[in-house]
Amino acid sequence: MRKITVIFIVLLLLLSGLISISAEVERRFLLAGAATVEGGRTYVVTVKIDGTNIYGCQAILEYDPEQLELKGAVLIQNEFTEEWSYQEMEGLPEGEIGFVLVLDDTKLENPISQETGIINISFTVKEELEDGTKVNIRLKEQVITYDEEIGDVKPEDVEFKFTVIKKVLSNNDYLKSLNVTNGTLVPSFNKNTLNYTVSVPYYVTKLQFTALCEDEKSTMQVVNPDLVEGGKTNVTITVTSEAGTKRVYTIQVTRAAKPEEPKSSNNKLESLEADYPLSPLFHPDITEYTMEVPNEVTEIILSITTQDTKCTYVVEGGMNLVAGENTVTVVCTAEDGSVRNYVITVTRQEGQQETPSPTDEEPTDSPGETTEPTQPAETPGVIVISDPKGMPYWLVIVLIIIFTGVGFMFGVTINIKGAKEYNDVDDDDNYIESNIVESDFGRKETPKKKERNTLFIIEDSFRDDDK
Repeated sequence: MRKITVIFIVLLLLLSGLISISAEVERRFLLAGAATVEGGRTYVVTVKIDGTNIYGCQAILEYDPEQLELKGAVLIQNEFTEEWSYQEMEGLPEGEIGFVLVLDDTKLENPISQETGIINISFTVKEELEDGTKVNIRLKEQVITYDEEIGDVKPEDVEFKFTVIKKVLSNNDYLKSLNVTNGTLVPSFNKNTLNYTVSVPYYVTKLQFTALCEDEKSTMQVVNPDLVEGGKTNVTITVTSEAGTKRVYTIQVTRAAKPEEPKSSNNKLESLEADYPLSPLFHPDITEYTMEVPNEVTEIILSITTQDTKCTYVVEGGMNLVAGENTVTVVCTAEDGSVRNYVITVTRQEGQQETPSPTDEEPTDSPGETTEPTQPAETPGVIVISDPKGMPYWLVIVLIIIFTGVGFMFGVTINIKGAKEYNDVDDDDNYIESNIVESDFGRKETPKKKERNTLFIIEDSFRDDDK
């Protein structure tokens, strides 16, 4: 039993040593990538590392610059490379890219211990490469650092090859999306549906939309003319694939006709004026007025303005006025056809007729003769007006004035004589009290004696009058 136990322990130790030796042998770099690539495309090669307790590495990748154009390298982020720093080597010739990776963890608690991708290096494959061209990439000058004693291992160079194949052109000529921003697309977009309709209001003059090709290598040509007012306009989107195939999407846009502007219903006047006053004073909402004019006025002229410039008006009447009432109508018609009438009743004063003065003998018509009525002579600047009997009014007025003047003078003369009799004196300059004067009020009064000086003045006055 004891022998069996010892043998088992020895075997375990040997096995452990073999595993350790095997692990040391497996510390190495690997290259991975697609087996084929089209000319002109981007090719990515991945640098991997494999082994245990690895906390640092470096290498140089060599390539043919006539076949590949370097685009760049980037550290792959994973659970092992989170604490690693990446740095590219400087001073290398064209066709080489070198890198150094170091674990930043000073305690070395998270080394790489399994196959892990650490760097992606991108190239552009030259488009002129012929179909079947072999492209070779080599990883050289490799160094891998491991264990606590800072042991290094320098694996052998690693080579990787891939083949350039004939470029396959895409024939994808589909749209990926189509969105109209100032209308509604009918039906909803589907890449297999080629015909659509959109209705837009009158104010939209251009269709606004966004479109995206399904294949980024495809191109798109848009014909988007101005939209026809009240008609239909076709907007087209032509997608051309990389291989040259084409697909045309058509949007038929119907633009509404220009809406009619609402017509004004304002049929009111802003002002209404004439040479003679209106009654009542003008107001746009008052439609009936009166006006009086002299007999010599046979025509009135109105000054009119409307509130709305689109309102028209016509004046009916106002000419050849007759004596008496005349109707003048201002017919206002709004843009929408509604009518408002402003009516002015114009009263022309009656004319006064002139008749000849009466004569002693009535004129007799001779047989077979027609006599014209005799018109009285007119004095320039005087309007002759006659009474029914034929006596001119002006003559009556003159006679009244004459009689009035004569009566006035007669009255003044009587008053003067009465006053003189009242103030008579004798030779001794004493008042005579025998006269009694009748007052205007009809009662008798006895004249009172006056002072001497007053009588003297009156007497002198009368003497001057007698002279």
